[in-house]
Amino acid sequence: MSAGISKANLFVIGVNKAGTTWLHGLLNDHPEIFMSKIKELNYFGAEYPKNIEKYHLNFLNNNIVSFLGESSTSYFRNPDVSEQIYEYNPEAKIIVMFRDPVNRMLSHFFFSKQLGAIPEKVTLEEILDEGGHSVVKDSRYEITIPKYQELFGDNFYANRLEIALYDSEKFWTEIQQFLQLEEIPLPEGGKAAKNVTGGKGFRYIYRWTIQPIKEKQPELYETLLDSSFLKFSRKALISLFGKAEKNSFPPEMKERLAQEFSKTYKYLESLGLSWHGEKETSS
Repeated sequence: MSAGISKANLFVIGVNKAGTTWLHGLLNDHPEIFMSKIKELNYFGAEYPKNIEKYHLNFLNNNIVSFLGESSTSYFRNPDVSEQIYEYNPEAKIIVMFRDPVNRMLSHFFFSKQLGAIPEKVTLEEILDEGGHSVVKDSRYEITIPKYQELFGDNFYANRLEIALYDSEKFWTEIQQFLQLEEIPLPEGGKAAKNVTGGKGFRYIYRWTIQPIKEKQPELYETLLDSSFLKFSRKALISLFGKAEKNSFPPEMKERLAQEFSKTYKYLESLGLSWHGEKETSS
């Protein structure tokens, strides 16, 4: 662990497809924060309270820091996890990154096709008709997030990916103020960037090349993620095959999506996170 800290005290709980990988790396760049080398530890909700010593091995470091943190997007899905984390450390800081629920769902939908979790022939309408699919449920923030607010109070912080994309410096300042850290400038290369989802051709190539590496050699996959070659190849392939068809929906589908997440939008407005009159700048 770290001098003076006996357990993790910073948790990025989600949501998925909302910039949590970027945020995990950004937090780790602050000298007063140590984030686990492995993202998505998924300890709570699965193993807790078993194997606590093994869990704590993820936070071994030689630095004197104020926060030991981890990021697991599975934590926002299960209301029981909020109580487990509170039992583990009631003084922990909780950060959640939201994204427009419709755009988040669409990104999740096409990414699931990229992974092969959803067959290419399955339509968005079929997913919506199914009702309980995780692609849809993961955008219903009003179901599980309020429990975190209730338990952690002032130690709970929420913001939006859209804001981070628009003004990363302001977002970074707010995060540091929330954590009561000595403020440092946004690290070089720390600006939030668009993470474009590839089209059908790109998804096909991914399933046959990158996905097997991710499943069978996760350490090599993590190394590849940071490689300039892979980033260049990804951009080239998306340029060749095009982006996912996120905006090619008829008016009636757009209206259905707005109705589908009407309660979610109201919840976000109650947090002061409104989308009225704004457009998402990410993909």
